[in-house]
Amino acid sequence: MTRSFDGSVAHQERARKSLARGVATAFRASQLPVPICFERGEGARIVDVDGNEYVDYALGFGPLLLGHSPPVVLDAVRRQLATGLGYGASHRLEAELSEAVCRTVPSAGLVAFSNTGSEAVHSAIRIARAATGRNRVVKFLGHYDGWYDSIHVGVPPQSQPGPGTSGQDPGAAAAVTVCPWNDADALADALGPDVAAVIMEPLNVNGGCIAPAPGYLERVRELTRANGSVLVFDEVITGYRLALGGAQEHYGVVPDLTVLGKALGAGFVISAV
Repeated sequence: MTRSFDGSVAHQERARKSLARGVATAFRASQLPVPICFERGEGARIVDVDGNEYVDYALGFGPLLLGHSPPVVLDAVRRQLATGLGYGASHRLEAELSEAVCRTVPSAGLVAFSNTGSEAVHSAIRIARAATGRNRVVKFLGHYDGWYDSIHVGVPPQSQPGPGTSGQDPGAAAAVTVCPWNDADALADALGPDVAAVIMEPLNVNGGCIAPAPGYLERVRELTRANGSVLVFDEVITGYRLALGGAQEHYGVVPDLTVLGKALGAGFVISAV
């Protein structure tokens, strides 16, 4: 079947005049035959401005756990819109949500909320450094833990450690060591008395959905505990998706800190540590 993308082409031509590369997220710029402009979505299907319909296997790269425009979510949002957008103060739903996180995520005892996964990763690392009095962080090649200069190194599709984009402060990640994934011996060699945290996607989704080798997460848990380092699972994608309690429930390995993302809000902007 031949599809028409004239509407998406026209949108791209318009957007490029005021929006960097004509897209709101850089990797969309290389989409072929053109960055698709979507108009609506319902359930597992989305429709573009030319009327082409797609089955959305990605579902917003993970967070749309209930699909597009789920009535239960839209009804709750409408109810809240009628009472206010934000108060600059406490609200009863904060405690209700944090209690729900603690019920469902094995590692959760206390929760801190933020807006994006990158912010939550940054908070988790800061917590680990404060708790340990140490500074160095170990992450893994091919894992994506947010786009801040202090951690955005060795990201997909890079095959070697280094800044993920141009324009990064080369000194911002000076305290980060990048290890190969699924290599427990390499991690053991990298650990030392100065390592505050080891952060990982417990299932390497961004690098190609590479599962942990049998026994690997258990060994990481042993090594970090023995070294006095904080183990952080970046479950922005796997949280509430691989299982209700995330990858830690699925694999039976509980970290010290967990990072969660927009799956908490069925795609609305929110994150948590």
